[in-house]
Amino acid sequence: MNRRLSVRLGLSAACTSTRFSRTGFAPLPPQSPDPCSAVVLEHPPSDRKYARRWSAFRIASAGLTLAGILTATGLLGQSFTLFNLPTIGGSPSVIVTGQDGNLWFPEEFENKIARISPSGTVTEFVIPVPSANPFAITRGSDGNLWFTDVGSPPQIGRITLQGTITLFTVPAAAASKCIVGGPDGNLWFTEALGVGIGRLTPAGALVEFPVTFGNVPDGICNGPDGNLWFAEYSGNKIGKITTTGSITEFPLPTSNSSPSGIASGPDGSIWFTEMSNN
Repeated sequence: MNRRLSVRLGLSAACTSTRFSRTGFAPLPPQSPDPCSAVVLEHPPSDRKYARRWSAFRIASAGLTLAGILTATGLLGQSFTLFNLPTIGGSPSVIVTGQDGNLWFPEEFENKIARISPSGTVTEFVIPVPSANPFAITRGSDGNLWFTDVGSPPQIGRITLQGTITLFTVPAAAASKCIVGGPDGNLWFTEALGVGIGRLTPAGALVEFPVTFGNVPDGICNGPDGNLWFAEYSGNKIGKITTTGSITEFPLPTSNSSPSGIASGPDGSIWFTEMSNN
């Protein structure tokens, strides 16, 4: 089943959604809400190929219901409120709610982590490394925000609600990508160069758990079973890792499907997107 969804305004991308449960895989029923989420990032929509080069980046909020349909011009029957960022060319990516009630997001091209209040006040915090390239962000059990930095050297960063940033270097081969706060209070992240899954304590102690080489772990989430689940983009598998580091990999029925995003659904299943061959 194919669904089309504008994942960035003006950029339409096809995705296939699949649900994984303990009994196996099943295609998404036509009547179910599409788990490919409508994101709140905007690029000016007129040029697809060079969209990342536009200088105007904004954060958008919208009243979105399950019946809402995202189009290149907005949500049918809904409205957007757009907030311009102070820094031109920041390229906001992943966004998450902090324990302070604000929204936090990395500015991938400008070495910054930003905070925006529900009323639209934006505060930016500079990462103290010129080569930083922040990508994903999550809320930690310690009340801080944690983010991945795919720059050189690759790092995991912690930012307090007051904006103090601490960086923890990870091995160059790791190239941390997606990150989530685990059920054990640690930070768990995927290593984009295909090495494995990393676990970082709030104090900065790192342990790596290898997956099959070249499988390229991508998205990662908490499962309802107390384990963490991740997509293996090149390996065409969904992986499960316990908090002690035991990994199980599940091959997907669709070849070369490039699983990427992953989330735990309200039905107790693991949902993920397939970016290719759909």
